[in-house]
Order: sequence, then C-alpha cells, then structure tokens
Amino acid sequence: MTPIMARNTTTYYLDFLNSIIMKVLAHIKNFSSISDKLKIQRNLAKIMNVRILDSDMHTKVLTIICGNELALEQAIQELRRIGLPATFEVLNGQKRSRKMQPITVK
Repeated sequence: MTPIMARNTTTYYLDFLNSIIMKVLAHIKNFSSISDKLKIQRNLAKIMNVRILDSDMHTKVLTIICGNELALEQAIQELRRIGLPATFEVLNGQKRSRKMQPITVK
C-alpha cells in the first residue's frame, strides 16, 4: 500500500468515527459535591458506549462521549434516575451537520 492510500484510508476512518461518536455536554443543575461526581461516574460507567471526558463542579458541566443515540438516551435516563437531571447539548455526531452547531435535548 502506498503512503497516499494509507493516508486516505486513515482520513476516511477518522471521518467515519467523527460521524458516529457524539460529544455531549450535560449541564447538571444540582452538581455540587464530590459524592455527586462519584455517583455520576459509577452509574455512567455501567452504560456501554458512554465515557466521561471531564466533570467540572464549578461550571456544573459534564463532558461525555456517546457511541450512539441509544447510549445517550440511557445516560439521560440514568442521570434522571439518580436525581441529577440535566440539559444536554450535543456538539457533534450522528445525523448532525458538520458545522458543529449545538443541539439542546431536554
């Protein structure tokens, strides 16, 4: 395989991953303590295709990556179940435009 073909294949694969992986900001209203942070980490770790990138208690924002829309729905339900409802902002992902415009899910 020539270097040009390898680069094109890699670029195609990265474009494919960017089209299916969703980066999501969860704005959590009652996110104020370390115990809340640990509870969120413990419960979201159980969901396949959901990974926590960052959790900031000062801004009350949780940054997660979801592999598909089902994983996002499960994360929304799990946060509601543990008493920490959130407003979600999808930054990119499936069926979204390449302009990276935020979409708010309540």
